[in-house]
Formats: sequence, C-alpha cells, structure tokens
Amino acid sequence: MVGGQILSVMNLMWVIAVPLLAALATPLVGRVLGRAIGWWAVAASLVAAGLLVSLSGSVHSGNPPVWSVEWPAPDWGMRLALYADGWGWGFGLVVAGIGTLICIYAQHYLSDAEPRARFFMYLLLFESAMLGVVLSANLVGLVIFWELTSATSFLLIGFWHTQERARYGAYKALLITGLGGLALVAGVVLIYLAMGTTDIRELTARAGEVQAHPWFVPILVLVLLGVFTKSAQFPFHFWLPDAMTAPTPVSAFLHSATMVKAGVFLLGRIHPIFRGREEWFWIVSSVGMATMLLGAYGALRKTDLKALLAYSTISQLGLITLLYGFGTQLAALAATFHIFNHAAFKAGLFLTVGIVDHETGTRDKRVLKGLAKLMPITAVLCGVCALASAGVPLLNGFLSKELFYEEMVAHTGRGWWWWWWPAMAVGGSVLTFVYSLELFHGVFFGKLDPHLETDHGQSRGHGQPHDPGWGMLAPVAILAAICLKVGIWPGGIERYILDPAVAAVWGQPVDFTIKLWHGFTAPLILSILTAITGLVIYWQRHRLADVQTRLAWPFGANTIYDAALKGLVNGTGKLTDALQNGRLRSYLWLALAPVVVVLTLILGREGWSRIWPAQFSPLAPAEAVLLGLLIVATLAVVAVNQQRLTAVIVLGAVGALVSVFYLVLSAPDLALTQLLIEAITIILFLLVLWQLPKSVPALSTRGERFRDALLAVGFGVVMCLVVLAVAAANVPKPVADFYEAASLPRGGGRNIVNVILIDFRGFDTLGEITVLGIAALGALALMKLRRRKEDRR
Repeated sequence: MVGGQILSVMNLMWVIAVPLLAALATPLVGRVLGRAIGWWAVAASLVAAGLLVSLSGSVHSGNPPVWSVEWPAPDWGMRLALYADGWGWGFGLVVAGIGTLICIYAQHYLSDAEPRARFFMYLLLFESAMLGVVLSANLVGLVIFWELTSATSFLLIGFWHTQERARYGAYKALLITGLGGLALVAGVVLIYLAMGTTDIRELTARAGEVQAHPWFVPILVLVLLGVFTKSAQFPFHFWLPDAMTAPTPVSAFLHSATMVKAGVFLLGRIHPIFRGREEWFWIVSSVGMATMLLGAYGALRKTDLKALLAYSTISQLGLITLLYGFGTQLAALAATFHIFNHAAFKAGLFLTVGIVDHETGTRDKRVLKGLAKLMPITAVLCGVCALASAGVPLLNGFLSKELFYEEMVAHTGRGWWWWWWPAMAVGGSVLTFVYSLELFHGVFFGKLDPHLETDHGQSRGHGQPHDPGWGMLAPVAILAAICLKVGIWPGGIERYILDPAVAAVWGQPVDFTIKLWHGFTAPLILSILTAITGLVIYWQRHRLADVQTRLAWPFGANTIYDAALKGLVNGTGKLTDALQNGRLRSYLWLALAPVVVVLTLILGREGWSRIWPAQFSPLAPAEAVLLGLLIVATLAVVAVNQQRLTAVIVLGAVGALVSVFYLVLSAPDLALTQLLIEAITIILFLLVLWQLPKSVPALSTRGERFRDALLAVGFGVVMCLVVLAVAAANVPKPVADFYEAASLPRGGGRNIVNVILIDFRGFDTLGEITVLGIAALGALALMKLRRRKEDRR
C-alpha cells in the first residue's frame, strides 16, 4: 500500500514533467524526426494521460496523492504542492486526452512550410502549464502555473506572427488575462494575510472563517476578476474572438478544453470556499447570465465560423459560471458535467471548422453551403457535435442542459421574479440551438456554391474539397463518439470521472444519478420549447439578421479597448517626454524631492525626542579638522562648478578626505575601497571632460540655482536626521551582536568587516565588484576611443 502511494506521488510529479521535458527537447528531436515531430508531442501527451489514469485508484479511494517541495517561501507557509483530487484529476484527463487528439490533428493539419518543431514545443509547454494549474494544491503554485498559461497562450495565439491580426489578438489576450492575473495575485496575497495559509484543502476546511473575515468581499472581487478575465466573461469577453487568428488546433485546444476553462476550473476549485454568501450568488450568477446571453447573441451575428465558435464558447462558459453562482448541489453537478461535455463537442466543432477551412480555403458561412455532398464524413461528425451543442436528445449536451433547466426551475418557488432565471436560460438555449444549426445545416446542406464544385484554388490541398485523411478525421470521430456514448449511456463517465469531480467541487461526496429519461417534467417541457422556438427562428433567420443589423451598436468593446489603449500609449508618451527631458537637474529633482518629502513626514510623525540621541560621542581634534576641511572642499566644488577640470579635482579631494575619515575611525578596508572608487570615478570624469570645453557658461537661472540649493540642503539635513534616528533607535537585539558572535564560527575569520563583506553579504560584494569591472571597461573604452582619434590625426 505504501509502495503504491509512493508510486502515485511520483506519477503525479511526472504528469507535469513529461510534457515540459518533451517541450524542451522538441527543437533537438525535431532535427531528427523532421516533419514527423508531431508524433513526439502525441507520445508526450499520451504518456501524461496514462500517468493520470494510473492515479485513478488513489483518487477513487479518497486518498489523493500529494507531492510538495519547500519552495518558494516555506517559512511563510508557501510551498509548491501538487495533488490529484477528483476535480483536478478529471480536468487533467481532459487536458491530456484532448491534447493528444489535438497533436494528432495538428500533425496532419500544418503544412510543410510551418515551423512544426516550434509549434509543438509551444503546445507542450502550454499543456504542462495547464496541468500544473489543475493539479496545484496551493494557491501560490496555481498562480505561477496560471501566469505560465498566459505566456504560452500568447506564443500560440501569435504563432503566425507575420500577420498583424495574429499579433493584435495575442497582445490583447495577454493584456486582458495578465491584468486579471495581477488581480488574482492580489487576492491570493489577501487570503494569506487573512488566513495565514494558501493551501486549498486547509482553506476549504476553514471556509466559514474565510466568509466571516472582514476582507471577504475584496478577496472575492479580486479572485473573480482573475476568473472572469481568463474565462472571457462579460465585460472581459472581447479578447477571445480576436484570439481565433491562431491556427485551428490552437483554437480547439485553448478555447474548448484548456485556457478559457482555467477560469471556470478555478471557479469550481474555490466553490466550496466561497459559496453560500449573497455576494457570491449575485456577482457570479449575474455575470454568468449576461455572458451567456451576450455570447449566444453575438454568435449569430458572425459570418466567420471560428468567430461564431468563439462567441458560442463565451456563451457556454457563461452558462457554467451561472450555475456555479447558484451554489447548490444540483448546480455544481450540472456545471461540472457541462464542462466535460462542452470540452468534447466544442473541440470537435473547432476541428471540423478547421477541416472545412483546410479544404475550401474559407470560413465564411455565407459562401459555405451544401458541403455534405463533397464531405459526407465531415458532415456527419459535425452534425453530432453541433447537435450535442444544441442539446438534442441522445447526445451529451442534452443531459447537462436538462440539469441546467432543472436547477433554474427549482428556484421558481421562491417568488414570481425568480422565473426570470429559467426565462433567460431558455432564451440563451434557443440562440444556442439556432447557431448550432447554422454550423451544421447551414454549412453542409443547401445549394452548393459552384466555385466549390470545381478547383477552388484556395485550400491547402488540391482540386475539389473532399473529406481529409483519417489523421484529421479520427480525432473528430473520437470526440463525436464521446458525445454519443455519454448521451446514450452516461453511467461510465458518471462512475469514473464525474463522481469524484463533483465530490471535490462540492466539498463532500454527492449522491446523484444521471438518466436520459426522467418522465414528462418541467425541464423536458422547456427542452421541447427550446427546440421548437429554435427551429422557427432558424427558419426565419434572415429576419433575425435584419433585426440584428438595425440594433447594431456604432461601437463595441473592441472600439472602447482600442481607444483606451491608444489613449494610454499617448498619455504615457507625453508623460515620458515631460519627465525624460534630457536635463540632469530634472532627474535629480524627481529622484530626491520625493525622498525628502516622505522621510520628513515619517520623521515628523516619530517626534524630535525619538530622533535625537541621548548623547553624542566626543569629537576628537583630528575629526574636527577633517570636518572643517570637508566643508571647505564641498563649498569649493560649488564655487568652481563652471570650471569643469578644477571642479573634478576638488571633488576628488572631498572623496580623499572621506577616506581619511575612515582611517581615523579605524576602518582601513573601507578607506581603501573609498579610494579605489574615487580614483576610478575621477579617471572617468577626466576622460570624458577631456573631450569637452574646459569651462562652461551658466546654463541655469539664479532662481533654479536657489531651488537646487534648497533641495541639496534639505536632502542633507534629512539624511543627517535619519542617521541620528537610527543611532537613537532602541534595538532589542542589535545586529552587530550577531555578526560579532557568528563571525569566527560561521565565517572562519576574526575580521568582522571582512567576514560580512565576503560571507554574509557575498552577493552584495559580487555586485560591487561587477560595478567596478564595468567601470574599468568603460574607462578602457574611452581611452581606446581617444587613441583612435589621435591616430586619425
């Protein structure tokens, strides 16, 4: 038993490591396999899926394997940890399973001209990051992998980086999801400050404490911002359609089973922690309902099939979000079930659209008609997936839609206005039914375009459009078969995947049974109403198109986004021009004035009695003489500032006097360091000034010099007060005592300063050495430049 658990823990780690290592090796392996590099990615994804299957025993036994490492901050209770409960394990199976099918499809989809090794490397990196998200046992690790999915999806969306639209879509996706990621980070920080932990299992067990905390609402809002941006929820939905410029395999993988699902995955993960509060219900359910309706309506307006699928994905994610917002057992079951169902039929639809685009050279639904005559197998597979999306009986989408209706109807007894929810649910489902028919019937039936019957000259193939090889058809066929199998006999998925997943989302085991026939119930009546209304609207879809044209807004989310981004760029450009004006005086004011103001406020709050030391050390005669010389030399620098060479020499004298001060205070090593730095600085000054006039006219007004003098005096006074405050501080355990006690046993030296510089602050010393080295190289470059000029003369 112990050996099996250890093996499960090792397999859990390798689930993420295998695609990651395969991705890193892909450039080298690609040189050997060449065009067949896709099979390398297929093997890696298949191994990851197999490793997850091997964990099923531990998952179903209620003893999920856990792997952790003391990083990044174990002293703060933050460590990277993985665990495979039913939710993460089931979602991981979807990621790795569909990832395998996508790799098979992409191996045949990509042309020989495409950089295949780079494509599959990005795909495997993304898959590894996504598996890290779903298997993280700790919010810190989840956030790290979350950001990695944003970075790798940016590379995938912008894969065709020579196209402006691809770059635009990639930047938009990165910006929106990146800002949401920052909000999520802030939410996790608040969770840690409030609860003292980021462990998901501990937070679930302490859900009552989380909800009772005064910071609950800020935490909820910040975390939900991360969820909504990632899963393209209103009003952050507009990045997803522009991400469709990516290759079809990328769209199928990222936007059906992985990236956009990361948001709703996190929603399911935090469901047992946050559900039950009114804020959770109203925010999550309202945003979900708005997204579902907006996405379904937007899908009907699109003529590009991938854009249509993008908006349909937005709508389906809104449906899932809406259900999780209700916070009931039935809603959790319906949402979780629909996540798995949607992954199957939506991935199949994306791959089908890719086949159509591959064979016809277009995705415009106004041109694509009657393709069933030329592509019968593709038509059948598309029909299964599209009708599953529409919620037709005997397919998986029907079952989760029935659960959706059942949850909406269950609340109508709470008041007449609760009928709003089932009414809106039916409205969204009707629109879903219509655009699903457009995908299937509208593309594959009707009169075939004459240009498609002949050599279209636009596809990647040759001649008339036809069904592709089984390399592209097989992944779609497997997904369509899943839709059929689950729709007819849901017992397998219920027992194997759905049961542990729902138990994890709900927080405890849930007793449920999914059946195809429940009798003549209210959800069935709503399903019949949905189908009849959807058929009527589809029949009169030209009228709907006219209405949508008349109701079209003159501007949309993209217009607002573009204007805001342009304004931000222009505003920051003007601010930069104002700040970076090429004048050293401006830079010094920007750097020093805020320091003076902030430190003055802090010192004023502390009070004079706490700043001024109780007593001062006596001033020796030699120290008094040196202090006087320092004051005279400093004033001399100011007096001769228009004579550059003289000013540099006097400035060197100031540095030399500081070094003598160190000697008087018995710090010869510091004195030597000061002399070395001063010497290099003076050499650099002289080499530069050698090329400039020996004197300079006055470049500033008397008023500017007066303000500069005030800043200089103010900065000096404030720094002096800071030193006094530090000296007056009553430190219970001075750090000097630690260095004195630890210098010999830990550092092996009796010279405490040397031990501090070399051992305790070795990295600081390394940085100082690096600075000196760079300065020396700069001096050498200037000397060589001068020699070259002399040689030319």
